[in-house]
Amino acid sequence: LGDLEELTFDLQTEASLPVLRKEPSLDTRWIAVVIIALSLVSAIGFGIKYAASDVTIFSSPEPQLHTVDGLGAMFHAIETEYGSGLVDEMTIYPTYARITRADPAAPRKSLDSYYRGDLEDTTSGGSREPDVTQIDVRQLDPRIVIALLDGAGTTTSVQNPTTQYLMIESSETVPTIEIHVGNDLDESGYLTAALDGEIMSIYPFTP
Repeated sequence: LGDLEELTFDLQTEASLPVLRKEPSLDTRWIAVVIIALSLVSAIGFGIKYAASDVTIFSSPEPQLHTVDGLGAMFHAIETEYGSGLVDEMTIYPTYARITRADPAAPRKSLDSYYRGDLEDTTSGGSREPDVTQIDVRQLDPRIVIALLDGAGTTTSVQNPTTQYLMIESSETVPTIEIHVGNDLDESGYLTAALDGEIMSIYPFTP
């Protein structure tokens, strides 16, 4: 038809012949589909890899503070972060702890920090007596603390304890370790010990 248009153009009316377009062959369309599919697979694969890498980079396991290594790492972090191991008290749960210490800028005020693998969330803890007997975590042996914790259920007559936490504080100007245990039967008890592990008092569960 294109050749005829050139031969008969002077015989045509004002209306012109339609412009012919070559339809792509079946093979060409299949190639285009394959290219698009490969691009989608590649993009999805990259997205999964990127998401997985994000999880690897930003997720971190919870600290295990009722172990010798976990407790030792926290004591080291306190000394490193604050330049001193002195604290007023600590409450230590299995995966996090609260540390209270004197405000370096105002001894009559206290500061609370939380430890979850790193020290964070330092806030005002209220007023404090300036003559509070502080505890130096460098004097604490994590092996002694964990040994007391592991035996606390037996010592306090609480069978199969499911909840445990410990407090390190000064009681009557004497630094002590206080360990509380409980179980699913609402049985509970606690004990106090000196920093060297000597048990000072026991408050066992009594039916």
